[in-house]
Amino acid sequence: MPSIVDLIGNAVISCGAADRESASAAVPTCSFGHDGTVVGLYFAAGFDEASTAFTPLLADFYEQKQNQLAKTATTDEGKASGGARAVQRFEIVYLSSDRDDVGFREFIKEMPWHAVPFASVEIVERNAKRYKIREMPTLVLVEGSTGKLITTSGKECLSEDLDGDEFPWYPKSFDDIISGNLLRQETLIDSKEALDGKIKGVYFSAHWCPPCRIFTPQLVAVYEQLRSKGKNFEVIFVSSDRSQTSFQDYFKTMPWLAIPYKDIRIRHLTKRYQVGGIPTLIILDEQSELVTLNARQAVSKDLEGKEFPWFPPSVNELNESNAACLNESACLILFTDGDEDLIGKAESLLPSAAGQYLVERKASLETASELPELRFFYEGPESDEIADSIRTFAQLDGRKPLLTIVDIGERRTHTVQGDEISKETIDDLISKFKNCTLDFVQLCD
Repeated sequence: MPSIVDLIGNAVISCGAADRESASAAVPTCSFGHDGTVVGLYFAAGFDEASTAFTPLLADFYEQKQNQLAKTATTDEGKASGGARAVQRFEIVYLSSDRDDVGFREFIKEMPWHAVPFASVEIVERNAKRYKIREMPTLVLVEGSTGKLITTSGKECLSEDLDGDEFPWYPKSFDDIISGNLLRQETLIDSKEALDGKIKGVYFSAHWCPPCRIFTPQLVAVYEQLRSKGKNFEVIFVSSDRSQTSFQDYFKTMPWLAIPYKDIRIRHLTKRYQVGGIPTLIILDEQSELVTLNARQAVSKDLEGKEFPWFPPSVNELNESNAACLNESACLILFTDGDEDLIGKAESLLPSAAGQYLVERKASLETASELPELRFFYEGPESDEIADSIRTFAQLDGRKPLLTIVDIGERRTHTVQGDEISKETIDDLISKFKNCTLDFVQLCD
């Protein structure tokens, strides 16, 4: 995983010294790399109303935390606290989306922290892509010593915890959140007793939601079928119902567990897994590690539960349901124009290459040489419209087969020359992508 220097460069500027062209204005970022340091990466802009509204709140919290940490450092309690998560230092670095240097310097006048220089656009863009920044302001917290992500929801955490009692807001595990009693119809049962060692489906749903009422009977049928086969599977209903009566009536149709109506754990789980709509079915393994955030679609296509627990495939056919993924990372795509032989070749060659890359990337996450995310797709029978749209957007020709890496975030593509697609062709493309030696073509606006 990248160090703090890898993330934000060798030096940042002190916001209070931003108007001085002196060496004292520069702060080496390696000084943020000690154990116990938390670094906030603050994505905002002076022209953005939400940013200008939140920044004073963040500044007050920052100064309050500096005072607390200074006092703690001088006490025996502070010296002895230790532990990997004991915060000893808190820094914030502003990553600007301001339109010009004048606006940048005006906005940082009242900031009591640091900033990436306005000219370092590449650093800002790289981190915005890394942390999938979709709105401003966003506060990302990382460990200074390791660069490890703590949370991308610092703004929301601060808004809910103004005194910072739980700072730096490490995400709670599923087991920590779910701890307590659950309902099985009208009977309370301890969550550990009910869930320990089981594969878990966390089902976000509500009776008022028509798609939920369609999907719930499907999930009930699959659940009962899996249980009848001795599968170690349990589902927990996480309700968004608008009344206790609606919750109770809806829950009567379900053979599994539920969190009681309006229990605080509902909000914590929704936040933990960033659930933005219902119905949503999340699958966790026996150790409560994530299997998939989108099991609803998988279950609907597998009503006999043959693919349980629905591990996400390493390669996907392009379609409308996964098109949004193209905006989130670089994607290797094999265009086939619907040719059955080429589709068969894609289904034969891509999974092993994709699986190997995923294994290597997972291993790299614990190192300084983290591999970039790369997703794998092919054009299949259901891909016509989305494939045509991608070809148009990425300015690709209409030949088949066409093997390419499309990076929409960076507005660039690399297309393999020639019509022969083989294991060697795919492996060579991936190897060059890993080594950053591909000759990308920048897309025109």
